[in-house]
Amino acid sequence: MTLTSRHVLLVVLAAVATVVAAPPAPETTWPGFRGHGMTGVAPRATLPDQWSDKQHVKWAVPLAGNGWSSPIVWNDTVYVTSAVGTRAFKQPSTGLFGNDYIAELQAQGITGAELQKKLQERDNEMPGEASELQYMLYALDAKTGKVKWEREAIKTLPGGGRHRKNTFASETPFTDGERIYASFGQNVGLFVFSMDGKPLWKKQWPPQQIYLDFGTASSPVVHEGRVYL
Repeated sequence: MTLTSRHVLLVVLAAVATVVAAPPAPETTWPGFRGHGMTGVAPRATLPDQWSDKQHVKWAVPLAGNGWSSPIVWNDTVYVTSAVGTRAFKQPSTGLFGNDYIAELQAQGITGAELQKKLQERDNEMPGEASELQYMLYALDAKTGKVKWEREAIKTLPGGGRHRKNTFASETPFTDGERIYASFGQNVGLFVFSMDGKPLWKKQWPPQQIYLDFGTASSPVVHEGRVYL
């Protein structure tokens, strides 16, 4: 997967997507980041011992844009977010960032503010480098991968930068079975939709400084009628 095109893969481990009558059992839902109770555990799921981008994959669907957000599942629908831009994004790379490159710069006599500037130029994507982004929410059929609907939450410039190993859509959405809560960081906002994609309400806030412009990834949760970010 590249940052210019995100893919959603349904593997056999996503057996939580089986269709049943409402109210859904825990095995048929994965409502937010790390699932029920944020434990990352599906206690009664039958999972494969191994998989790859081809093995144990039921379907794979390319979606526009990029995003590290996790898919969520409610009954027969998978929901996922993405940030779509017109410029190429800085790509992630494997391995740890920093030490080797810092040593290389220091060997050239580069230190202090100049060193930090070069690190930022390599590792971060600043607001001025990004195009206006479409912050998207997609609903896909859990059995086939067919896109049921897609909604643009907002179209705007990001309010801050990101590390190249982050994205502008890293927050996993949340659903309580009645609404879908999609949060986008960099001071973009929280956007709430009905289960069939109707916009219900949104909340935006003034820009806040993000440490070293690493970006954001705080996923929303809902408890007793309140949304926590």
